[in-house]
Amino acid sequence: MAYEKTYGTQFQIGDDDLSGTPSYTTIAQVKSIGDWVLGAVMAEVTNHQSTGGFREKIQSGIFEVDDIELELVYDPAQATHANSAGGVMHAMLNGTKLAYKLIFPDTGSSTWTFEAFVSKAATVIGEGEEALMQTVTMTITGQPTLT
Repeated sequence: MAYEKTYGTQFQIGDDDLSGTPSYTTIAQVKSIGDWVLGAVMAEVTNHQSTGGFREKIQSGIFEVDDIELELVYDPAQATHANSAGGVMHAMLNGTKLAYKLIFPDTGSSTWTFEAFVSKAATVIGEGEEALMQTVTMTITGQPTLT
């Protein structure tokens, strides 16, 4: 069984061009990327004839992706972190939906592209010997492309 490393994974932010082909820039200093949870929405179909009174469900045909959290070694002056065009803070404060790309370091160069809003940015100011950190929450909208 082959195993894939995680070191070298890139999380990229697209420019404002959602109507065409976005240009992407790697978000600087990403320490970790939270779980990518893709799920099927289940519909309840329990009825008076359900065996033993147990709930029954079917797949509804609707899918969803949970929010993804990025942990950044935060630098407010870094272009991809900043409150200026191309930065995640700018995207959040302006309610801008952007294209994002997750590039895996596997031999097949697997990529996942999607559109998302930055819905939260939690900055942690730790003790004196710790780096300034920020957790950025991405809320995905629409169908991702997994290649």
